[in-house]
Amino acid sequence: MSVITAHDRALLDDQAPYARTGRRDTARARWRLRAIQADIAEFGSPEDPDLAQAREELDLLETAAAARP
Repeated sequence: MSVITAHDRALLDDQAPYARTGRRDTARARWRLRAIQADIAEFGSPEDPDLAQAREELDLLETAAAARP
């Protein structure tokens, strides 16, 4: 049986909401980047540097989300 001090319990309790917040923030960022891509693809040029940047950021975000436990 392991002993958890009150201080350690408080740290664990403080960290629990952040995992959910991180996933929510990731989902919002993913949605925002997909919306940017759709807008540029519909109204902009395929050579637009913002489109390339949004694609790269989305790829990095999805890679990081896949690596998260």
